[in-house]
Amino acid sequence: MKLLNKVNKAVAITLSIAIFASCGKKSDFGYLLDASELDKGVDSTHVAVDTSRGAVDKSKYLQASIFPGLVCIEEPRVTKTINLDLFYVKSEDLRISVLPRPQFSTGFYAAPGELVTITVPEGVYDLVAQVGAWTDNVGHIENAQRDPVIYSQTKLIPGKNEVRNLYGGHIYILPSSPRTSPVSITFDNVVESPDFVLGVTDPVQWKQKVAASCVPYLELRSKYMIFTVRRDYIVRYPVADPQVLMTEWDRGIKEDFYGWTGLEENPLSPEDKSPQLPYRIVLDVNISAGYGHAGFPIMAINDTYWQTTITDIVNLRSSDVWGLYHEIGHNFQQGNYWSWSTLGETTNNLFIFKLAKRMSDLGLGTWPAKHPALQETVGPALQFAASSNSKDFDNSSDPLISDNPFARLVPFLQMFDKIPADWGYPGQKDGWGIMTELYKRSRRAVRPSSTTLAKHDFVYETVSDYTRMDWQLFFRQWGITLSSTAMDRVAAKNYPVMLQEIWKYNPYTQTGGNTFIDPFASNAWSVIAVSSEEKTGEGPPNGLASSIIDGDLNTFWHSQWSGGTGQPPHTIDMDLSTITRLPITIAGFKYAHRQGVSRPAVRVHIEVSNDKTNWTETPGSPFALAEINGFQTFNFSSPVKARYLRLKYNAEDIRDNPNCALAEFAVFK
Repeated sequence: MKLLNKVNKAVAITLSIAIFASCGKKSDFGYLLDASELDKGVDSTHVAVDTSRGAVDKSKYLQASIFPGLVCIEEPRVTKTINLDLFYVKSEDLRISVLPRPQFSTGFYAAPGELVTITVPEGVYDLVAQVGAWTDNVGHIENAQRDPVIYSQTKLIPGKNEVRNLYGGHIYILPSSPRTSPVSITFDNVVESPDFVLGVTDPVQWKQKVAASCVPYLELRSKYMIFTVRRDYIVRYPVADPQVLMTEWDRGIKEDFYGWTGLEENPLSPEDKSPQLPYRIVLDVNISAGYGHAGFPIMAINDTYWQTTITDIVNLRSSDVWGLYHEIGHNFQQGNYWSWSTLGETTNNLFIFKLAKRMSDLGLGTWPAKHPALQETVGPALQFAASSNSKDFDNSSDPLISDNPFARLVPFLQMFDKIPADWGYPGQKDGWGIMTELYKRSRRAVRPSSTTLAKHDFVYETVSDYTRMDWQLFFRQWGITLSSTAMDRVAAKNYPVMLQEIWKYNPYTQTGGNTFIDPFASNAWSVIAVSSEEKTGEGPPNGLASSIIDGDLNTFWHSQWSGGTGQPPHTIDMDLSTITRLPITIAGFKYAHRQGVSRPAVRVHIEVSNDKTNWTETPGSPFALAEINGFQTFNFSSPVKARYLRLKYNAEDIRDNPNCALAEFAVFK
């Protein structure tokens, strides 16, 4: 037994030495004690701890003093009854990642290890008391600076309920369902947290209360946002005007998140009703993943970056709050409908650009949103979009786009920021409304999109319907594959093809993307097949079929005569949509014989196809040709919509059979 006691004592001493060797200094993660303070009963701010109210469980005082901190003896323990409004509107299925939950702040804080009594009225059985905002389990983190689980939840029953949390924390009430009338709840042996509540708390009195308090954490609360932050940081980095700050945060959630995704407090359709509960952002010494993570609550490391991100309105108005908008954006993603897997760290970042756009329009901030990786990424992304190589937007191995979430922002920002109002049709909103339409369609979708291709299609069809233009070419330029079914659905609506080169727009500098592809220009066509051409005898490019679309009347195609004689019928097949790959509507054509009217045709047959297999003669074909230099023009009796066109000469159509020549050919609208 003596030996065992000695071993236990040695282990305890060794453990204490290890703790203080690794944690014996102050840092951004909280004030830490040294060994000499333990027997004095002092907390992390070096003040005496109240032990006068009954039994206090001090078994976790060391851990609580490190995080979240102890409550000094001077802080009054009070008994108060409040009428807590537990009404909320249950949200419809908004089909976003994480909705805010019914967690109601009481304004009270439980000191570590002290017994708190919560008295609930008769007949009220559906309440849970939670102590502590720090809900992450950090048991997997080596050398974590707090214990794995430091919050607690207790089911409340009518009458007195005793609650004790060894680490302390804010006290919350969690109802299982909305209550139409406030509930009168009495809290005994609690301290009042120096919280700021927008519309309730006087800013001047709040600052005085913060300075006088020794509660380690406090809350900044508004309708849509609640921040749990370190009180000493509020002292160190004062909030100039908490009322203006929280009003601006409320506006950010209401406009940049709810508003932009088409959610309103009083919508015409219940699918579009915004949640009436706030999101919570909690600063913690350790969190379960990363530097910050989404969820409810959103968790972040309690350092100066996150604290000042939350409390400095200059950062908010200059859109220098990337990290927080990033995490809230994760909560708003619609991964089951249109935000496909490679956009996991992309579409959540779109919201920060909405903030930058709004602030820029108000003259309070500048475009674009601030992030050091953005500027250096836009150039390679634009190069990727402009290239004619085979490409895949979702292929992480491409050297220009790689596995880069910033590069994948660019096509969305191009659509949002480049399209003005009334661009596709009168009454169309500007491009920023595309995001709203994506979210509204998702909330009304009959079923989720089961594949990445289906999500590509969802975005393509939404953008096409929003502008009443077919965006197939834009998506192809970005290597975003589309299904033939989706393209057929859009084609059936007879939308014109979107030919503006928006994929060249630089959203960082807001320049470029103004040029248009002319599908009737010869550089948009290509010769894809020819039955006979003279490859050597005429001296290339003469003799080659490609000469008929080179824009030069002095070059020409000639049927083969050297090393063999090409026999009619002579045919030349052209792809009229090499760039767009979409049918175009043509009204007629222009035709020019080889100059000097050498080897002219008497007639020409014009056939069209959309599959290169089934060919149809155009109205009025064959067309009689005059023996003149220069262009002669022919109109079809009715317009023709096709991608492929064939020139055909039968034996009886050629004056100098079997030889035939042609200088230039073109079609027109």
